[in-house]
Amino acid sequence: MKKTFIAILITQTLLGNVSAQTNRADSFKADKEEMQAMMIAYKEKLNLSSEQERKMEAINKQYIADLNAIKSSNATKLNKLKKLRAANERKDQQMKKILNSQQYAIYKAEQEKIKQKIKENRNN
Repeated sequence: MKKTFIAILITQTLLGNVSAQTNRADSFKADKEEMQAMMIAYKEKLNLSSEQERKMEAINKQYIADLNAIKSSNATKLNKLKKLRAANERKDQQMKKILNSQQYAIYKAEQEKIKQKIKENRNN
């Protein structure tokens, strides 16, 4: 009886872990799809030319590479925060160069929305 109970407990634990991993994978997939949809809408709002879109993609790729380097570094949290702010400032200055004033205003407004969404997710 005791062995059966232990076997059932182990089985439930394993199934629970598999279920939790599946839920995380589904959540990640949903987040990724949501981000892709947001980026498409974002580009449409900005009404980018093909050259602007190409430059924006290059800026974003470099920004993601910078973020990954910061995340994987052994720096202190404060130093990582400083590097993150510097990367954000670099990206902002690059975007300002490729966008006209109206597009840049939309870009800044969308950045604020993204910041608010991150804050909401952090609080939840």
